[in-house]
Amino acid sequence: MIKNGESVLRRSRLCSLTFLLALLISGCASAPQGNPVNPLDLLDENSAFYIAVPAAADREFTERLIQSYGGLSEGDSAAVSGRIERIYAGINRSRSSVEIQASAECSVPLRLVPRLLSKKNGWTASEFVPENAQETVRIYYDGNMQISFLSESNVCLGRGIRDMAETFCAIRSADAESYGKGSYSPLENDVYLWLSGAENEIRFYADRPQSFLTVLTGTSLDLRLDSVKGTFVSDPAHEDQYILDMDFRFRNEKYLKAGKALLNLAFGLTNSQSEVLAPEELSIHGIKISKKQLLKILTL
Repeated sequence: MIKNGESVLRRSRLCSLTFLLALLISGCASAPQGNPVNPLDLLDENSAFYIAVPAAADREFTERLIQSYGGLSEGDSAAVSGRIERIYAGINRSRSSVEIQASAECSVPLRLVPRLLSKKNGWTASEFVPENAQETVRIYYDGNMQISFLSESNVCLGRGIRDMAETFCAIRSADAESYGKGSYSPLENDVYLWLSGAENEIRFYADRPQSFLTVLTGTSLDLRLDSVKGTFVSDPAHEDQYILDMDFRFRNEKYLKAGKALLNLAFGLTNSQSEVLAPEELSIHGIKISKKQLLKILTL
């Protein structure tokens, strides 16, 4: 006799397998309407830490992020990650919580979304019509996270999802003259250009980097920093490890001199190397970090 718990588990696995197969054999039902939307344009300027994760850099890491934030099973996360090309996310992290706002470029048939984000799987749906929009936007909520597939090419989740939908509709319906003027993003130009250039590596930018460095180094470093940016690339010698390069911009030259010694001490055991690029700018490259540690920085 099959116990109730085993029956539920089998049904859950069957649902995940069914959804996985559907994604693999289904193409997009129709071409996107209106202007194409860069997912980076949907993020606001209210995050302390931004990251760009191209699938080409690490497909497995993309899957883990989706599983962590999307509330999906391992099988469904694998299915969805196979349909995502890149993820942009803004993160605010405290000792007890992580707040995320994410926008991704994807290729997911919209007709399959209600099957995944169903009431049976713990999701409830609400609808609203953004200003000047021709279509209703559906937002799904599982008690912790909000997610919306704005089109077959764009999915967003987390904080400010209604504002993201409003921006999406404004860009998609903009006339040729307005659309051609450039980015709709409120991010600083340096941040936007840095993130949008990510192709075969994970890129990040932190203009409030204190919490990020505390988690990364395991100690609280008072460095008087304006910003930190860098890249993660998979270590060809160790599949469970990244090689991290970081650029630190200090408030002035005095703080750089003091900060360089602390950072060299913090990263000294990783065979990293430091280089002063400008009076207020320090580069440390060759830092080795486990993939689990990076995921810990981005989640709880």
